[in-house]
Amino acid sequence: MTMKTGNGRNLTMLAADKSVYHAQTHTFTITPEFEEWETKDTDGKEYELTNVAFTASVDGLVCIREGEAADGETDALDTPDMIAQALTGQEVDIIARIAIAGTTPRDYTTKCVIESFEVSESVAQKATYRASFKGYGLKAIDTSVVAKPQSEEPHQTSVDDVAADYE
Repeated sequence: MTMKTGNGRNLTMLAADKSVYHAQTHTFTITPEFEEWETKDTDGKEYELTNVAFTASVDGLVCIREGEAADGETDALDTPDMIAQALTGQEVDIIARIAIAGTTPRDYTTKCVIESFEVSESVAQKATYRASFKGYGLKAIDTSVVAKPQSEEPHQTSVDDVAADYE
């Protein structure tokens, strides 16, 4: 068995199917939630997976598109786009992608809202932002499926499917 590691650009996140302009770091946390129960027939406590909480954050450089790119569709979000998502409470699909050279990329998705958006600046340094997202029901996207027509959705594995594998 061969294990591979990578540096720098192996973890990326897409919000509403768009990358985030000038993102420098991506972080995500998966927090499985369990219900604990015990009966006279069990040998001690048992745990049942009830939900999967997901939080993510993106740190980057503040940027604003200008010119033609500001008017048309683009494949990336700038800082005002993300502020608009936060102000409206817009729910977006987040895709966390782990891709190491020489391996099959792994994608995970969930619906999230921006929990907080912070912009900061210090003298003689570029302005930066931090966007934090939260959501529930993280699903793995089956990236092993050969390319399908765009009208078809990729297979997604739910929490119930994963739990069934461990029963």
